[in-house]
Amino acid sequence: MRINHPAKSLLLSCCLVLSTVLSDRTGTTTIQVVDLDSRVQATGGSALSTAKELLQQRHATRNVEAASQVIRQCDGVVNMVMEAFVHIHEERYYSALNTVDQINQRLDALDSVKFASQLRRWMPSLTEMINKATKEEMSQWLVDIREVSYKMGGAAMRRYTKIQGASTESGTGLEGDGGGMRSQAMMTHSVRFLLRLGDLMGCGLRLNNDELEECVPELLRGRSEDKEKEEKALDRLSDHLHPVHRALHIFARLGMLADFKTWYLECRRPMAEMRSMITRDIDNLDTDAFLTYLPTLANGIGGFFIVEQTLLQQVDHREGLLTLAQLEESWMQSQLSLSGLIQQHMTRLSRPGHFFQVKETVLALVSIMHDLKMDTHVLMNLVRALKDPFRKLVLTEFEADIRRIVQEETYQPLDVETREDFETLIAPMGLDQTDHTGPQEVPDNGDPSRFMDVIDDSFYFGVEEDEGGAHGPDSFPVTYPFSATVPHIGLALLKMSALVVTFLANLDVPNASSLVFKSVHRGTLVVQTLMVEQLRDAEADMHILKASQISVNSAYLAKLPLFLASALGDVLVGIQFADFAWKGKGVKADGTGKEMIGTAGKVLEDISDRSRDLIFELVRSKADDLLAGMEFVNMEPTSMRRQAHSYADDLINYLRVTFMNLATLPASIREAVHFTCMTHVCNAILEHITGADVRTVNVLGIHNVNLDIAALTDFADESGIGTLRECFAKLLQLVDIVLTNNIDIATDPARMALAYPRLDVRHLASLLGKYRDLSIAAKIRSTVGDEVPQIDPARVTAILKRLKQLG
Repeated sequence: MRINHPAKSLLLSCCLVLSTVLSDRTGTTTIQVVDLDSRVQATGGSALSTAKELLQQRHATRNVEAASQVIRQCDGVVNMVMEAFVHIHEERYYSALNTVDQINQRLDALDSVKFASQLRRWMPSLTEMINKATKEEMSQWLVDIREVSYKMGGAAMRRYTKIQGASTESGTGLEGDGGGMRSQAMMTHSVRFLLRLGDLMGCGLRLNNDELEECVPELLRGRSEDKEKEEKALDRLSDHLHPVHRALHIFARLGMLADFKTWYLECRRPMAEMRSMITRDIDNLDTDAFLTYLPTLANGIGGFFIVEQTLLQQVDHREGLLTLAQLEESWMQSQLSLSGLIQQHMTRLSRPGHFFQVKETVLALVSIMHDLKMDTHVLMNLVRALKDPFRKLVLTEFEADIRRIVQEETYQPLDVETREDFETLIAPMGLDQTDHTGPQEVPDNGDPSRFMDVIDDSFYFGVEEDEGGAHGPDSFPVTYPFSATVPHIGLALLKMSALVVTFLANLDVPNASSLVFKSVHRGTLVVQTLMVEQLRDAEADMHILKASQISVNSAYLAKLPLFLASALGDVLVGIQFADFAWKGKGVKADGTGKEMIGTAGKVLEDISDRSRDLIFELVRSKADDLLAGMEFVNMEPTSMRRQAHSYADDLINYLRVTFMNLATLPASIREAVHFTCMTHVCNAILEHITGADVRTVNVLGIHNVNLDIAALTDFADESGIGTLRECFAKLLQLVDIVLTNNIDIATDPARMALAYPRLDVRHLASLLGKYRDLSIAAKIRSTVGDEVPQIDPARVTAILKRLKQLG
């Protein structure tokens, strides 16, 4: 220790005095001692004073050193507090927490320092700053993640939709390039399924690009730049979750994880609610807005649960988040809300494409949630429930299509000009038949694959290529008896069936195949209703041409549903559709299939029969109108005619045109009309001359009638039906027995049966009862006796008397 200068001098003086005393032995001891004592006392007092001062200085030095050490420690704490502030400012909250822990350790060493106790009381505010700053960061994350969730949900749903569209081809016989759709990005499961079904059927379903694109949900539309951003958001999912990782660690360090969870649930759970996802009034959306916002809602819901499930799988302190049970509860509520919204708009969906949009969107969301191990039965039941209004809508559109087709009916046989027309209209419907009985049923050979090989056009609904590789007529044009209505109705029926098949695909609907065939059955009933309306119009117009074409068309249409059902059934087997499998002769175990469709075809056969009956009625009715001209024929003339009466000419001209219009009817039906009509004409003439309409008749009148009959039989011979003239046999024999003056034979039944087997004696008796002799003016004509017999009235009376006796 350093000593000040006076004390040092004093000590040196003391040492010098002691040395002098010890060395000087000649002085007196008493004087020296007294002198020394006084001097020592003086010096000692000074030394004590100096020592006391020295002790005080030493104590002060120790205090200063201790204070300096405390100050240095406090200075370090202050620096650490400032460092914590910097960390918080730089959002390095975890580093700030480490600094706070170090501060608390330093404060433990300064427990007796007042500054430390004051600083310790202030430390919770520093912790609160970290708490508040972390929650502010999480609040911003909640805002950001909401937007990112839409993108992630959209990207995930779009990926599912694309995968489904691609998987439609795999292993189902539905391979293809999409039939010329504008963009492969628009190839949803439903669109590709429709296109390839058309290919498998060997014909297009007549769905244009607008109709196909209408089936594409809004989630596949939009700009490619936006889609790329969504894909990046999903790929960088882990990066977006970093703030939550940090917040959970921070609050776990703070011991405030329960408080954070309460805050997080309060802020986060409402984001799963559907009404928080769009700004529009959900309850007042029109159909277009509903279809536009539905993918947005699905994206938001899917994105929310993707984020939460990923957090539960990746973070360390998951007890600070929504539990799996809470997520399932939120998901169930989201399902119910979304289901309610769709049900609200279900009746407003006016196009099949609208239903496909809803189906594709919901199935994409269901797929995402299924991968997240969530129960999706509510939404799946909803999509399955859409099948009934969808089938009803498709049937309504089918009826509208059929009405349009019927309104455009020309009632003319179909002329097929090119092979392309043949392959798109005739072959797919199995209409290339020559017997005019309608398409033949597809043979049940138990091999569904025969309809699968359509790439090389080997099969077209049962129309098989011949060995030369060509099918159908060798040359064109070709005329078919049915009109264009038949193949167009068949294609419309096929389109409706394909839409139903496509909608039911991958929905796991019980008895899905039965619903397909029930739709075909109901479609057939719609066709029946419209054909009946056509028939009524033809009847009201008395239009035989219409009735004839309706009869032919109905005959073909009657076979068409069963043919289409059989061919469609084979395709469904080939693509492993739902629960479908032919059993026996194409009848499903539940009684549906060909058997049910066959009953629908029978009602169209009935229409064909009714059309034929109408033809008979119309021909008879018109013939009766023309035969009414017989009342102007004088049956007791004074001269003979040289040609048939005008009524006969008019009747023949009408029948000639009518029979030409019946050329499209099957030969058997056409001949039946000829025979029925000619028989009716014969009976009408016979009834006229033997009935009450004619009171008297002479031989010239009978001769004139014979001219009319001859004209009719000549017309019958022109028809090419060899035995058609036989329809007039009984009338010819009646006239012949009179004009040949052979009436006496009537009294001999045996000879009568041999000579005039078709003649009814009652008709002869009636005619003879009206017989009158020629007038004097007629008899004096020079030519009369040369061409007609002169029958004595007395002879006629005798014969009538004899016939009466014979009964």
